[in-house]
Amino acid sequence: MAEDLERLISFQAQQDAGDSQARDLAATTLIQRKGRVFDAIADNLGTLWNRSSMEDRALLDQLKGVTSQLPATVLRTFEAPVPPVAK
Repeated sequence: MAEDLERLISFQAQQDAGDSQARDLAATTLIQRKGRVFDAIADNLGTLWNRSSMEDRALLDQLKGVTSQLPATVLRTFEAPVPPVAK
């Protein structure tokens, strides 16, 4: 389903780039669906947290710490200077 939506948005953008209303609707739909997925994940993690022992909660806290550092680590990787190409 996600792949179909991505293909549809790509196809629409390539076929009629001037139709900003259709593009915006497709992008909004995609963002809404992703938001629903994130909400479901957050609900599941909250339920897991509530049912966990203290030891498991400590592990979940570690996981949260690592996953919160991940975006910054990835961005630093892409911001690394590119060495000059030898001629």
